[in-house]
Amino acid sequence: MKVIGPDWESTRALQGALTGVESEKVLKWGQGGLDGLEQLQKLNEANIPCPTYITQLVYAKALAKAGDVVWGRKRHHTQGKDIVPADYKLVEGRAAQEELRWITTRKGNRVQRPRIVPAVAGGEHWNPKWLQSDFWVQFIPSVAEFRQHIFNGKAIRVGRKIQVDVALGGPLLVRSRRRGWHIQYQGVDAPEGLRTLAKEAVASLGYLFGAVDILQGVDGQLYVLEVNSAPALTDAGTLAAYVDAVKRWA
Repeated sequence: MKVIGPDWESTRALQGALTGVESEKVLKWGQGGLDGLEQLQKLNEANIPCPTYITQLVYAKALAKAGDVVWGRKRHHTQGKDIVPADYKLVEGRAAQEELRWITTRKGNRVQRPRIVPAVAGGEHWNPKWLQSDFWVQFIPSVAEFRQHIFNGKAIRVGRKIQVDVALGGPLLVRSRRRGWHIQYQGVDAPEGLRTLAKEAVASLGYLFGAVDILQGVDGQLYVLEVNSAPALTDAGTLAAYVDAVKRWA
């Protein structure tokens, strides 16, 4: 059989592991075809719980002003690098004014001299990167995040994201590797309904397979964040799970 896709480590790992498998089937790795916004739109159309997304800046601003946590996102992203906060705040303006400041003269004397402090225009402050986002999503308070791997309608492996480096966490609760989070696959107690939801998510996108990132909200609800069509296969158990699934499919 043949494995095609971008020249990534995961693609090469599968190509190597599946060498010698005789089949006319072609596995298209990393070619899901839908970007981040398109995935959310498809999930929403299929009535699958997912983050609320906004495509117009004026509405995103209104939510942020009302106190909601709204993150800016790019259509094409990886490892949550595109996620940015609004950083909204009101800046109070002031007129130009004169103030006294202490200076040291050439003779070494400390004296006060007047200076003009420029005027400051009032108004709204926004994160420039947030304003340039492709779309925006409302933050979902959560207690846990899981990754459920699905291949050809079957659940093949499940993991839970755990924080191993708190120092990299930063101000955003984004559970990504670059922020110190890793996926633990041993001894995972997945919530009820996780597998079914993941299968439905992959099917709704028309994918053969995918790694489904699912939040467990503080309200107990499960929410699909996205479906990765080229998950990392650095974990030996995950690579083996995909290899076994592909062989059965081939």
